[in-house]
Amino acid sequence: MALTCKEVLVYLNDYIDGETAPELKAEMDAHFQQCRLCRQLLQSCRKTISLLRKAHQLNPDKNMVERLAKYLNQHLSGKS
Repeated sequence: MALTCKEVLVYLNDYIDGETAPELKAEMDAHFQQCRLCRQLLQSCRKTISLLRKAHQLNPDKNMVERLAKYLNQHLSGKS
């Protein structure tokens, strides 16, 4: 039985983490081949995860973090 988009969404995190049973993985692979929207969602999730991993590796210096926080506070409160 073919998976629906809703069913794919339920298992998407497990699929990305490689934690789905082989049968379910095969069904999801087939769904991604047929469904452009779910395929785009999968690609978007993978790209987001990749970007977050790269961002996590950055270690900005303390002064930069403080300057950025000050800048954001000023602009968010309407002061410039």
